[in-house]
Amino acid sequence: MTSNKVMTSSVALTIKESMAPHLILKRIIKEKQSHNPRVSLRRIAARMGISSGRLSEILSQKRPLTTYYADKFCAALNLPESDVNELKTSMAKPLDKQAFGPILEEHIVEKLADWKPYALLSFLQTIIYSSIRHQNSTSEAQVLEISKRMNLPSAEITVLLGALEQAGLAKWDGDGWRPTHQEATTGYDIPSHARMQGLIADLHLAQEKIKNLNVHERDFSSMTLTMDPKDIHKAKKLIRDFRRNFVRIMEKGSKKSVHQISIQFFPIVSSDTPSKESL
Repeated sequence: MTSNKVMTSSVALTIKESMAPHLILKRIIKEKQSHNPRVSLRRIAARMGISSGRLSEILSQKRPLTTYYADKFCAALNLPESDVNELKTSMAKPLDKQAFGPILEEHIVEKLADWKPYALLSFLQTIIYSSIRHQNSTSEAQVLEISKRMNLPSAEITVLLGALEQAGLAKWDGDGWRPTHQEATTGYDIPSHARMQGLIADLHLAQEKIKNLNVHERDFSSMTLTMDPKDIHKAKKLIRDFRRNFVRIMEKGSKKSVHQISIQFFPIVSSDTPSKESL
């Protein structure tokens, strides 16, 4: 899985991509090669002071990635601190259910890939749903009311609630659904098309809101800038920090509605002359 959708709120659905150390190495190498086609495993291995065959064994998990080799890899590619920390963290904390919560299977991820389950899980924490729960004692009656409020078919709400329950992210406790507040991981082998379709659905939702909402109810803006592609990791960190701070501040008030904020960041024009010396 190549992209992930994260809600930074402590009370919202969080699906994290848990990446094994060898996959992080592959991702970093691919990023380097996208900026410089001359980068090869042989060249990286030479800078590490090992054979290309040994590096291939590490990447294919035939040989474990030890701290010794990880340090050589980071030094050879002159990795930024963010990449070094990600790699070391993945080595120190093996993927397991205790560390990352339930591991979601592909058919569950596909149901949770777009904006709808995120909106539903957030809706379950509003005072609107609290009123619905108190006025309707059965799950069927609550589903009908949720359907009206979210403008989604009741059958779809039922499917989403079932997927959230299967994922261990929400549960029926006798008089209503409540989030479990635990995190979940997609694991290693979930295909990227599931998340890709989810992101496309997010964009379609944004187009709909641009057309149907008054300007005082929403905010859409964009900007174009010039930058060094080497600083992409800095840009991503700034976006992550902003998202966390935004949610932390905005959720301090009364939870009367559900909103979505989306940030897109992608190249429009890329350099045609990547550095031949940098990895």
